[in-house]
Amino acid sequence: MRTDSFVVPEVLSHRLGNGLTLTAAQHSSTPLVHAHLAIPCLLDSDEHLAGADVLTATWAELPAAEAFEAVGGKLTISRRRQWVILSLSCLRACIAQLEQVLAEVTQLAPDPSGLTTARSRCAQQATLVSAHPDAAVQRALWTAVYGHLPPLLNPAPTLPALEQVDHAALAAAHRQQVSPGAAHLVLIGDLTPPEALSLAERSLGSWTGHRGRSLLEDGLRPAGRPMIEFTPKPGSRTTQIRLVAESLPPAHPEAFTTAVVANVILGGNFSSRLNRQVRERDGLAYRVTSTLIDQYARTMLLLELDVAHGATAAALSVVGDNLAELAAQGPTGPELDAAVGFILGSYEQSIGSQAGLGGCLLSYVTTGVGLNLLGDLAPLLRCLTTEDVRQIFANLTPARHWGVVAGGDTAAAAESLITRGDFVL
Repeated sequence: MRTDSFVVPEVLSHRLGNGLTLTAAQHSSTPLVHAHLAIPCLLDSDEHLAGADVLTATWAELPAAEAFEAVGGKLTISRRRQWVILSLSCLRACIAQLEQVLAEVTQLAPDPSGLTTARSRCAQQATLVSAHPDAAVQRALWTAVYGHLPPLLNPAPTLPALEQVDHAALAAAHRQQVSPGAAHLVLIGDLTPPEALSLAERSLGSWTGHRGRSLLEDGLRPAGRPMIEFTPKPGSRTTQIRLVAESLPPAHPEAFTTAVVANVILGGNFSSRLNRQVRERDGLAYRVTSTLIDQYARTMLLLELDVAHGATAAALSVVGDNLAELAAQGPTGPELDAAVGFILGSYEQSIGSQAGLGGCLLSYVTTGVGLNLLGDLAPLLRCLTTEDVRQIFANLTPARHWGVVAGGDTAAAAESLITRGDFVL
């Protein structure tokens, strides 16, 4: 399929008998195959989170994983919100080893002998993650939004929960978490669609299991009115500012595409408004970024600023001014053109490579955007107006943000903002 100046590959989508959805595209630029197995986990408690983390840590020790790496295969395991993702890359000639990894991960009962090593590795990782200042700020932010910390948004499980993962808990985690019903397999590379389907059937066709429905899938809703919480950190020379507002869900492709553009204009790249003003013009922050985050059926826009001591109030005032201006007037024509050009250029580069196309399709199937956006994105972007984007910002005014401001000058910043009335405190 050709979309203006670049070609969108044909994509196969097929649901296997066990409920697993295969998404595959042939991209034969190099004799490689990339596979991403995305499994939605039941993360309703810290115990669930700890069990899932320890279980996936055992995957790297499986015999098939060792054999896969022995022929040059690359294996990574990650967690993105409720999704555990196993990513595999290898030469086409090593497909048999790739299939064996998929089969062992999904259908082989976890080996108790690897429990101690996996648990120790997870504890070390959890300690490192929690030692980073941003971890505490993230936990405080999502607690402010939801009234509690949803486990899927916790950067790492607690050490006591990890210590409780024994052989029985490991087996239970495999039964509860590793099921095909809502899972996705993305295959990209030097494979024809029939070959991809055959690979999926051979390695995962006999995979069985049933995952219970998470209570959070229906119940993850913001609690209370939006507000900004200020957390003093005496002696700190920096301040972490985290603001989040509910955006439009990915199930509405046109509105979601507009929200993506709004994100780029606000803080999504180095040419964005906040990077140019807060970071480059005023020198108030050394890090400014904004991101769209999917959480089950909702999307949140997260704005992150790391600012110098004494600059918190000024940085927040610039943010408030820009959000108010964008909500009232929208972006300028050149800003819209630049954002659309950035997204189209990045998109063309992504789908032009095997790894990029695989990552793009993985994102689409796990966020619920849908595969039609692969071909629809460019036309949707080129039809946008500044008024379309203004309407997105009208829903992102400061009074609709939750936030956490943690640093050494939060008291002065809060007093300044109360005087201005920019944010609800």
